[in-house]
Amino acid sequence: MALTEQHSATQKTILAAALKRVAKFGYTKTTMCEIASDVEMSPANIYRHFKSKQAILKSCAERFLEERFSVLQLIVEDKNKTATKKIKDYVLTLARVTQELTHGESHMPEVANIVTLAYPELRKETIKRHQDIINTILLQGVENKEFKQHPSPSSIAAFHIMLTVFEYPFLCHLYSKIEFENHAKEVAKVLIDALK
Repeated sequence: MALTEQHSATQKTILAAALKRVAKFGYTKTTMCEIASDVEMSPANIYRHFKSKQAILKSCAERFLEERFSVLQLIVEDKNKTATKKIKDYVLTLARVTQELTHGESHMPEVANIVTLAYPELRKETIKRHQDIINTILLQGVENKEFKQHPSPSSIAAFHIMLTVFEYPFLCHLYSKIEFENHAKEVAKVLIDALK
C-alpha cells in the first residue's frame, strides 16, 4: 500500500470512529484522546492527520454530504424515472436520510448545528448543489413535456427553501417518522402541482 493510500485509510478510520463517538456522546463531550483511544492510536498520531477536533468535524460533515449527494445523484441519473417521480424520490430520500441520521439517542442534530455555524461556506456549497439537482430534474421535466416551463433561478431557490426542513436533523424530532415522510410527500406534490 502506498504511503498516501495508507494515510487516507487511516484518516477514514479516524473519521469513522469520530463520527460514531460524536453521534453517541455529542461533539462537546468528545475529546481527541477518546477518538485516539477508539482507533488505538496516540493523540499525537491523530494530530498528524487532523489539526483539531473541529477539522475532524468538518471532514465528517463533508464525508456525510458526499454520501448524501451520491444517493441523490442516482435519482437524477435514473433514466427509467420521470421527472415527477424524481422529485418525489428526491424529497422522500432527503427526509429518510435525515431521519436515519437522528435515530435513537443520536447527537447528530447538535453536530449539524455546530457544522452549520462553524462552516457557512460548506452550507452555501450544499445549497448550491441541491439547487443544481433541482434544476437538472426540472430541465428534464420540461424536455419530457411533464412541466410547462423551466422556473426562474429565484423559483428554484424557493423550491429548495421548501425542502430544507427535510435536511436538518434537529427538525426531525418535531414529527413521528410517518408524519415526517407524509410531509415530504405533500411538499413534493405541491412542487409538482406548481410546475404543471
